[in-house]
Amino acid sequence: MTVLFVCRHGAAKSILADADFRTLASLRGLQIEATAAGLDPAPEVAPVLLDALPADALDQYKPRMVTAADVAAASRVITFNLAPGELPISGPLIERWDDIPSVSDNFEAARASIGLRLQRLIEGYSSPDAG
Repeated sequence: MTVLFVCRHGAAKSILADADFRTLASLRGLQIEATAAGLDPAPEVAPVLLDALPADALDQYKPRMVTAADVAAASRVITFNLAPGELPISGPLIERWDDIPSVSDNFEAARASIGLRLQRLIEGYSSPDAG
């Protein structure tokens, strides 16, 4: 299973969600992959993330373009502030998280908001009837 996080530039919200999801999944012993991408990738990771994520984790993150193959391969797609139809393909497994604060304007609030949603997402994968 793979969770795909997609934001406009693939440099802040999607990367933060990806990194924190991986940590939570690992702590729970879940074998779920995560990846991050953007519609219009920035040249580099948002500077605010450079201090927030471990240096070794940042090496694996480079903003990249989301592809139709990424969406098709994901068991779940989470988008941040993207309009329906902006992804290369659509499907029933796409969930919109449009109420997350801007990472660059208020990092702590953005991380807390993403964290709450990630906890619920992880709990869904941890439940006995999770697929």
